Amino acid sequence: MAITRPLKWDTASAALKQMTDAELELVAYQLRKAWATDLSGTYTGACDRSGGATATNGFGACYRGDNDSPTASGVTHLAFLQDKRKNAVHTTKTDAYNEATWDNAGDNDDTFSAPSEATFDASEAGRQAFYYEEYIGSAPSVPDAATLKAHSYLYWDGSGYSKVEGVEANLIDTIIKLANYEMMNGDGVGLLSLATSSPGSDYTDLGFFHQNTIMNWSSYDTGLGGADVVATNNLYIRTTDSSYDEASAKSASNNIFLRWDDSSSNIKQADTSSSFTLIDNVLMPVWKRSSNFNGVSGDYAFPRYKFDTSAPASSTFERQMGTLLDTVYTDGTTSHTGSNSAELVGGAGGTYYIARYGSGATTTNTTHYMVAYFANANAVRT
Repeated sequence: MAITRPLKWDTASAALKQMTDAELELVAYQLRKAWATDLSGTYTGACDRSGGATATNGFGACYRGDNDSPTASGVTHLAFLQDKRKNAVHTTKTDAYNEATWDNAGDNDDTFSAPSEATFDASEAGRQAFYYEEYIGSAPSVPDAATLKAHSYLYWDGSGYSKVEGVEANLIDTIIKLANYEMMNGDGVGLLSLATSSPGSDYTDLGFFHQNTIMNWSSYDTGLGGADVVATNNLYIRTTDSSYDEASAKSASNNIFLRWDDSSSNIKQADTSSSFTLIDNVLMPVWKRSSNFNGVSGDYAFPRYKFDTSAPASSTFERQMGTLLDTVYTDGTTSHTGSNSAELVGGAGGTYYIARYGSGATTTNTTHYMVAYFANANAVRT
């Protein structure tokens, strides 16, 4: 496991040199963009798991599921969140209307107590359920020797030779960890996030993810009342960083690594007409194969997601990507107060109602933080 810096042609000194981390940023940036493209392509418009998630794409994707026991291959349950609301509650009394004397008021059958605050509080229950799951499929195959020779970079091995890099741990240490650091501490390209409105043109909207509602009530509704939307969170992914001048970076010779061209038996600069072929053919498969990262089975060197009830501590390998709240009314207010003031529904001989319903201040029941994370600090480097 070592950093094996790609060789470049240094125009200033007319010599081969090792690339610096700053010069490797073009590769690392294109790698983050490739991860974003790969991940976003697995979603449908409502954040449901797509059939497009396979052994070679969609790794680490966070989806909405139908229950806490997903049956699809490669899918594991992440979290169950509820949208809770209180309901309107009522006390009632039958109107003792006396048809012979047209007595509809003197009997005080419209004077009685409203529901208690405790009764209103006890009406709180889950109204919407949100299940979240993660997709991690079977690891893709390791790039073979022919693929490495055609697409990987040349490095100086310290023993008098330049070689084609093909050691997975070295590729992770040299380039992937740089991409990881920028994900968690820089532009965030390739990461999923939550927002109630678009974060900007650099982001792709992946659809509805979560909703927080609160009760409403209008006089005189004898039922439980309705619901107002407090916040709707969609899932987004940052696919690019418009502030990064990729075109200029690609035109700078120092940012272009050298590779072996088998057809001409020559050393050449990598093609910059689009993204480096190193990314799709070597780095992406290696990134997804990192299930034993740092020698620990089940630790991955690509971004994953969790829903915690506390904000993440400051670190280089975790990043808060949004919050999901569940709020309810703290207290209720009554529809009628005083004597002879209940609501008669159904006319003479009907039923009097007094409601208690939510109004005013709200209480946050739960706060869940969506956190992007790597296994540990060894997954990043500056």
